[in-house]
Amino acid sequence: MKSFLMLLKSILIDFIDNNPQNKHSISLHSNHLITAINNALQEQAPVHIISHEKSVTGTLIKYDKLEGQVILNDSKNNLTSIIPLNEIEKVTLLPKTSTNNNH
Repeated sequence: MKSFLMLLKSILIDFIDNNPQNKHSISLHSNHLITAINNALQEQAPVHIISHEKSVTGTLIKYDKLEGQVILNDSKNNLTSIIPLNEIEKVTLLPKTSTNNNH
């Protein structure tokens, strides 16, 4: 009951001051990307990431929630890329055999 009254008080103050609180919009695109990234990390599956500037294929090493970025290891070129989440357009999980064909 106390939390309800606090919520009601907050809404009334916002209404009287004509200054509504900004609510965070839910980004379905970001949620979809994070789900795909978490699935790839759990399965240790290779991924293909398409960003604004480039596309990279490799294995995800880490997803840093605080910084909002992923760390991807490209074993073919021995490169490790740090890609911010806001630059990622698409994440696609690949079959595990796609990285083992060249070995």
